[in-house]
Amino acid sequence: MFQIIFYVVFFGIVDLFIYFKLQKSAQFQSEYVVYLLIIAVTVAHMGIWRNGILMSSEDFFHLGFFSIALVILHYGTNLQLSLTRKRQGLKIEQRNQLPVALFRIFDLMRQKLIYLGIGLYQFLAICDESLR
Repeated sequence: MFQIIFYVVFFGIVDLFIYFKLQKSAQFQSEYVVYLLIIAVTVAHMGIWRNGILMSSEDFFHLGFFSIALVILHYGTNLQLSLTRKRQGLKIEQRNQLPVALFRIFDLMRQKLIYLGIGLYQFLAICDESLR
């Protein structure tokens, strides 16, 4: 039970930290504490210290990849949006304009729903080993 709570809180902190850093919506005063926590937990899962309390390294890094995917998705979608807007600027002259609503929906998906989806998956995978 302690293991489940620890990993839910850990990945929740990591995902929220990534969200706030990428969206630049809040400043952390104890930013270095979060970095130290991430490094300490990652080093503990590298196989140096084997203990029955820890999640398996394979499962931990599988879930950690989803947190890293948030960063990759953020910058990938920024690139995609800038290329689409640049191309759309060329099409405005041809009167074939993409609706503004499409950009709003895409921004909602990439700025909110992706984080919720990955966080929900991590929570469910921590609670149910068959989902890992």
